[in-house]
Amino acid sequence: MQFADRLNNVETSAIRELFKLLGKPGIISFAGGFPDSAMFDVDGIRAAVDQALTEEAGAALQYGATEGYQPLREQLSAFM
Repeated sequence: MQFADRLNNVETSAIRELFKLLGKPGIISFAGGFPDSAMFDVDGIRAAVDQALTEEAGAALQYGATEGYQPLREQLSAFM
């Protein structure tokens, strides 16, 4: 397949290059948006989702304010 010559000057995405590094042994990235899956609290997340869907399914499944869900923001603020 023949592509336009101008495509030879297209640079790769910085994010794509970052994700290539994440597969290398010994790399600990705090910027890749790709945390160690061993750190996920799957049972806790499952319980939180179950509670949200049991108590407020309609609200939990809708789009919300861009600044975030106010009750969660209040809980996080109290926690911090």
